[in-house]
Amino acid sequence: GKRGEYDLRTCQQALLRNFPLIKDVMKDMDRKDFRERVVLKWCVYLLVPAHHLKRGEAHVLFYEQLATDPESAARNLFHYLNKSFCWDRVQQAVSIPSGTSFRKKDDVMEQKQLVEGWKTQFTTKQIARAGAILKAFGLDGVYDANGYPAGHEILRN
Repeated sequence: GKRGEYDLRTCQQALLRNFPLIKDVMKDMDRKDFRERVVLKWCVYLLVPAHHLKRGEAHVLFYEQLATDPESAARNLFHYLNKSFCWDRVQQAVSIPSGTSFRKKDDVMEQKQLVEGWKTQFTTKQIARAGAILKAFGLDGVYDANGYPAGHEILRN
């Protein structure tokens, strides 16, 4: 069922109490800016599992890797799960587009647009603000300037 407003506030209060960093970052945010709110949410979504999970206890799978190199991303996931990997079977299972798919004919262009398209939606100032939020959470090394995973470990040792 639906969670009541009280439950949501209680949950948020526990989160803010356990991770005071969130409140600190929120002080400097423009809460009316949708993009800043999205970046903050993304950081919080990573903060909790990154705090509780150690490297090897979970597999980090980046959307950007799925979009640009799905075979390698799938192979790494199957390896982590200790399952046999057959790209043809995986490709067959995931090649049927959903009803909400916006796939174009030019897959190479689409891959680049899927990963780098955000740059056209942000001003230089907004990108700098997003970078400041990521840095405050210690996540500024996760992606490079083009929006691709940079190899920074999200999960702790």
